[in-house]
This record gives sequence, C-alpha cells and structure tokens, in this order.
Amino acid sequence: MQRHLFIVIMANPFFFAAPSPLSFLDLFVVKYTAGDFDELNMHRDGSLISFTLPLSEEHEGGGTTFECLQDDGDDQDRVLVHGGVNSDWGEVKNGTVHARAGTLVVHSGKMMHGGGKVTKNNRYVLVGFLHVESEDEDMFRLCKRLARFDAPEKRGYSAEDLLP
Repeated sequence: MQRHLFIVIMANPFFFAAPSPLSFLDLFVVKYTAGDFDELNMHRDGSLISFTLPLSEEHEGGGTTFECLQDDGDDQDRVLVHGGVNSDWGEVKNGTVHARAGTLVVHSGKMMHGGGKVTKNNRYVLVGFLHVESEDEDMFRLCKRLARFDAPEKRGYSAEDLLP
C-alpha cells in the first residue's frame, strides 16, 4: 500500500517539482459516529502532505471540507482525488469532498480542512500524514505557500503561481 500511495502522490506536479522520498509520520483509522464523535473542526495538520482514504459508505453526511473549496468552488485542482480505475469517485459539494470508499484524497496538510458531520451510522477513514525527505528548497517553498493557500484571492495566489 505504501508504494502505491507514494507513487500516486509523487506523480502529481501540484505537490512536487521533483521526486522526493516520502515516509509516514502517522497512519491511523478515524471512526466518526452520528451523535457522538461526528465531525472534526477546521484545522491544519502538522504534516506537509496529508491524505484520507474512506473505508465505508454506509453513512450519511461526512466528507472532508476544505476552506479553499468553499470560497468559489473552482479550485478542485488544489486537492488530488485518485479513484484508481473508478471514474465515479464521488463529488465536491459546498466545499466538501464526498469521496467513495477506496478513493484517495491528498492535500497539503497546511490547508484549512475538517471532517464533515456524519448524521447517520459510522464513517471510517484511513488518515495519513507524510514526511517529505528532501533538501530541495523549491519544494519546501511550494509547501510553505500551500500553508497560505486557503483563500488565494485574499492572499494574491492562484493555482498557476504555485505550480512548478
């Protein structure tokens, strides 16, 4: 699994100007339960690169909400969604990525995001935080810019500014 995940992530030019070795900082499963731990407030992760991989579909609600997608909904290139051979990966609605089970959702951990409220049943998600092993200053500058990428029109950035 690690090899496949890292190949998908490193193949995306949005995240990497040049290939850099990756390793897991943390990898765990989160269980959201309607009426209990049913959502996660907006936050930034401690990693440069983060991902979620939904493991269930029997719930209602949920998803991953991104502040940058709420602004104008036209910034889906800021979040990498990889459904493998499945072209029906899910949808983005009101700033929330609703990915089907088995769909990899990768983003900068520095982007403001949160777990949408689960209203029925349980939602299980594999969450990973990645360490980027690189001495490439350009790549680190790119990730630093991503930390300010929540509302680019307010900060003067566009997707083109951040691509290598």
